[in-house]
Amino acid sequence: VAFLQAVDRETDVQVPVPQANRKGEFLTPIYIPSCNAITSLMVASFIEGCPMGPEDEDYLEKCVLAGLAAAKLHQVSRRNFSDFNSNDRPIHRHGWAIQIRSDIERGLPLGTISEADFAVICEGLEYIDRVMTKLDNVEGSRGFVHTDLRAANFINTGDNVAPIDFSRTVYGYLLYDLGEMCAHMGGDDVGYAIMQGYTSVLPLTEEEMHFVEAFFILFVLSVIGEKTELIGNEYVQVTTRRWVDELIPALLAKEPVFKRIRETI
Repeated sequence: VAFLQAVDRETDVQVPVPQANRKGEFLTPIYIPSCNAITSLMVASFIEGCPMGPEDEDYLEKCVLAGLAAAKLHQVSRRNFSDFNSNDRPIHRHGWAIQIRSDIERGLPLGTISEADFAVICEGLEYIDRVMTKLDNVEGSRGFVHTDLRAANFINTGDNVAPIDFSRTVYGYLLYDLGEMCAHMGGDDVGYAIMQGYTSVLPLTEEEMHFVEAFFILFVLSVIGEKTELIGNEYVQVTTRRWVDELIPALLAKEPVFKRIRETI
């Protein structure tokens, strides 16, 4: 809750990657610039554990715990910040989807995005915008969301995992946070594990799972938008092809984008 309250302050909260001290203990520094913008305050707290990663033998088991941790974060946000709005913090809502469209459009004159692919992407973004409109009318669908829940931002404490690095926290849709988390952390098997943990705390309907898939696609489109001006970028080429040929059409047809995660409903 303290982290979520901190993001409402008129200042930036920076939380770098945890660093090990001489004892091998991982410290999480938190930098809060003072009002005079010259000095800053650093608070360091010790978390007994180490960063989790895909190379861990028990990675899927930890992904279940990460999904559970995400659900608990969302419970706190829904309970305390569902109706909160602030012009001082970034907002991931309708305007953000419009910005992603503009970012991708910049690739048209460069040839990194074709007119045909851009038309499919626009159709997908328009659909996701309608998803947002629908969620706007659902109580408790919005709040502060982490937007960077990935393996490097979970500390493995042995029997549990603890989320860190709230520097990218924004105000938006809780289900977006879940979609981006699945995109960050892995494919179908990882998504299934995350959903197992999440739905054990916050069960989802089939429609809500569909919305998670929509936000999964939105996040990856945002990454394409960041790279669309890089001529010859392999990520843009490969990802655009799959999203345009497979995933966006599946979303528009309301078919499962990732079949395995639907098994957790």
